[in-house]
Amino acid sequence: MVSELPFELERRIFELAATSHLRNIPQLCQVAWRVKEWVEPLLYTTLAIYNDDDIINGLEIPGEIPSCSPGICDVAFSSRPHLRAHVRNVIIPEKIEPETVYSILRGLRNVENLFLVGIRRQTMPIHWESYRTLRHLYCHPRAQDMGWTAGATFGHPIFSNITHLEMFNGFPDDSKDSAGLRGLASLPSLSHLALDWLDIPTLKRFLEIPLSETRVRTVVVLTMSMDHTSERLEDAEDAGLGCIPRLVVTALPDYIEDWQRGVLSGDDYWARADALIAKRLSGEVDEKTLVF
Repeated sequence: MVSELPFELERRIFELAATSHLRNIPQLCQVAWRVKEWVEPLLYTTLAIYNDDDIINGLEIPGEIPSCSPGICDVAFSSRPHLRAHVRNVIIPEKIEPETVYSILRGLRNVENLFLVGIRRQTMPIHWESYRTLRHLYCHPRAQDMGWTAGATFGHPIFSNITHLEMFNGFPDDSKDSAGLRGLASLPSLSHLALDWLDIPTLKRFLEIPLSETRVRTVVVLTMSMDHTSERLEDAEDAGLGCIPRLVVTALPDYIEDWQRGVLSGDDYWARADALIAKRLSGEVDEKTLVF
């Protein structure tokens, strides 16, 4: 293909087309070799992995982001290993064995956002020390699940650079004492914390840690429906947590789609929680407004 456009402008046009419609990137790669070199790395910026059984059943992770199976990832990275360096966001659903998860993540040294949906096995042999770029982590952060040192869950190096942490099933059992909660609160980079399960006594003790001792300014309690949100809201208010500006309660039934919106445009529950907190602090909404 011969183009009359300036080289830089042509490249910019194709990159915009690729990022606007990620699922069309394979077709764009067929336009010309130079176009492939420009846009193919963008296809691997975000990996949405689905199980081989889902392929047979015609199921994929919903949303704009292209999905691929572990087998396809392995072939792609084996034939073009340089593509690993372009991966920034990864979501891996349930039903994929921990050994397969390790195979996918091995060699991905630039991952910034990792969502491990429902993966809780002890046998995940990931060398977490290699993931120094990781900023957003969604997982079951319990020592027995992830192979972290028992009794020192939040002392693991993986947490030193984490800014946004969602903990499935709430606070880990080995972090509910005063030392464990202070270890979480004192993480050097952590500014946002989300919990998928509300343990009022532990949450209250965490929120009582002085702001002078923590960087955490946003705490989100997630539920799967508005009915559950109302129940959690009542629990929080009964415990005297209704006037804590940094606490937010919200329903998130479409959590996978929400994660994808976040990596594509920044419009996820973190951003919405920050917006509500800002409105509470400025007086734009009532200080007892906990739900968005």
